[in-house]
Amino acid sequence: MALPLKERLTTLLMPSALYYRRRIADEAAWGEHELDVLGEIVQPGGTAIDVGANQGFFAFAFSRIVDQVEAFEPNPDYAAFARRMLGTRARVHQVALSNETGTAEFVVPVSEEGTVLHLGGYLQQATAQHSKAMRFEVEVRTLDSYAFRDVRVIKVDV
Repeated sequence: MALPLKERLTTLLMPSALYYRRRIADEAAWGEHELDVLGEIVQPGGTAIDVGANQGFFAFAFSRIVDQVEAFEPNPDYAAFARRMLGTRARVHQVALSNETGTAEFVVPVSEEGTVLHLGGYLQQATAQHSKAMRFEVEVRTLDSYAFRDVRVIKVDV
């Protein structure tokens, strides 16, 4: 799988802080309103956990408040994007979180036109919504297997 050209170019050309500031402002304006108030609801210090990190918007926002950010994203393209763009601001784990450990098939739908629908990825095909999909094996762990300490906030987007 590969990210769309715009996202691939972003990782090469745009400084990550500028990218995230712009995207967070856009996301906050168009639906992710909690990004505007994180500083009011998350206590400074400690650890923030971002489950379903996608490209790392929340992980970046958390990194400005807490001491350590742990971001989980099973999609290898988005995990690589977040890892590159976040740098040392967060530790990105290319792992799916569940209630047990092991491996699972991660499915990313592909539209009839051939567009990879990264946002629609899931662990098991519950329904046959998409006739085309990319599949790959991912590590699955439980969140508590990491034994994080002083967790201030957990954001889950799955």
